[in-house]
Amino acid sequence: MKEYAYEEDKNLRFRPQMEDTHCIVDGIGGDSSCGLFCVFDGHGGKQVSEYCSERFPVEFKKELQKPQADLCKVITDVFAKVDKELKLIDADGCGSTACLAITRREGAHNVLYVANVGDTRAVLSKSGTAERLSVDHKCDNLDE
Repeated sequence: MKEYAYEEDKNLRFRPQMEDTHCIVDGIGGDSSCGLFCVFDGHGGKQVSEYCSERFPVEFKKELQKPQADLCKVITDVFAKVDKELKLIDADGCGSTACLAITRREGAHNVLYVANVGDTRAVLSKSGTAERLSVDHKCDNLDE
């Protein structure tokens, strides 16, 4: 039995409907050291978050298989491509935030990449202390 270092809690005691989705892909792009972990926080329905959880891994795999793919550019390109696709689906005013983490072996080091859109954040636990890895995108943030 394979053990995983992640957990899911749908919080059904407090939320009768869950609009959040996720995707987890080990060995994405044919690289056994590369893992993709995404959370999509649906708003106003789950059409967009479900679409994202299906499309992100497909597009990441395509982009990672290109020769000399720069991972930061891959992340940006996939976010942009899926965002354009969302304009074509019938989502009836719903949307989603997105937060992703990619782990990959680069040389002698394991490297973690994190990206987000919206207010879904990435947090890393270090010896029981939470360390924020992303910055929320909010309309009251003057830098936005």
